[in-house]
Amino acid sequence: MIRYLSGKILKKEPPILIVLNNGIGYEVYLSLRDFQKLPETNSDIELYIFTYLKENQIKLFGFLDDFDREIFIEFVQIPKIGPRIALNLISFTDTKELIEIILKEDLQTLSKIPGIGKRTGERIIYECKEKFKNLINLKEEEIKREKILISDKDFDMILSALVNLGYRKTEALTALNYLKKLEGLNNLSLTEKITKALHYLKGKK
Repeated sequence: MIRYLSGKILKKEPPILIVLNNGIGYEVYLSLRDFQKLPETNSDIELYIFTYLKENQIKLFGFLDDFDREIFIEFVQIPKIGPRIALNLISFTDTKELIEIILKEDLQTLSKIPGIGKRTGERIIYECKEKFKNLINLKEEEIKREKILISDKDFDMILSALVNLGYRKTEALTALNYLKKLEGLNNLSLTEKITKALHYLKGKK
């Protein structure tokens, strides 16, 4: 699964971007908001990638910001919200502003997005409100990393290990938030910390 892609911009045809990497041209779908920020053709580009797999279909969706990728994934996981609608949502406005619209349950504004009717908007608010509220809290927790009873080195390594095992970043951050509350945490090895984080995540499923 492709998670990150760098190379040169070969061709731009919104919403499709062709990225040349080692002689291979990758077709990547971008939000219109990210398209407006792209440099000229033949310039270097770095993208965070979400690989969409469905039956015999494989599509790459690229993002200039990894946080946008996380939010896109949350949208795609909503029943009947495919990647096209998710990309419309990400294209509409700044991601943080979009989260605020959902947290405020501003259905009127949400319904202005192409492909989003009243029922779809209600479903998005219902499915995402609590998730995004937790995500904002976790984001603040990540920024205030010095308050977490794990060294910066361990924090990054545990986060990376959980993500590489297939967990979403939001889930991994929840596990780290759980770890910081454990007594005797600083006496545990890195392997033991990862094991406890995995047990916590498996217990939630």
